[in-house]
Amino acid sequence: MKGNKLFNLLGSPFSELQQLNHLDLAENELKIIPDVFRQNPGLMFLFLDRNRIEVIDENILDPLWRLATLTLSNNQINKIHDGAFKNLAKLYYLNLSRNSLKIPTTGLVNPKNIGTSYDFSENPWTCDCHIKEFHDYLQRLPNRRAVDIVCAHPDHLRGRNLRNLTASG
Repeated sequence: MKGNKLFNLLGSPFSELQQLNHLDLAENELKIIPDVFRQNPGLMFLFLDRNRIEVIDENILDPLWRLATLTLSNNQINKIHDGAFKNLAKLYYLNLSRNSLKIPTTGLVNPKNIGTSYDFSENPWTCDCHIKEFHDYLQRLPNRRAVDIVCAHPDHLRGRNLRNLTASG
């Protein structure tokens, strides 16, 4: 379903596909993550790159407890509701690169998923006191589990890697 200029998915288009484990909805015109996965808890790979998604709602991914790979790069994501990824206990790779994320929300990363690899690169991150919990979590990750996060704001921290910042900046 990649590259079909889909802007919405209605009903339960995948309900008959009980064994569906790989779904590529990349390169479409989706503005939201469609609520169509309730019948597909076995989905393990979901690709939503290069759409127009702006927000990730809190419970939209809850049915996908077996999801191992979720790619959402090259969207317009500027808000991720707290706990949006809380039920993704088997998540191995999360790509949120090249979006409009500025401040990480609680639950952006699941502390139980210390083996998960993340790509949060090329977002306009604001490196202020609100990013401390996120920074602390990244400090605990093994090397290379999170692609470098570079600050865009404030000006005096622009271009600095979040992993290398101290509490004083």
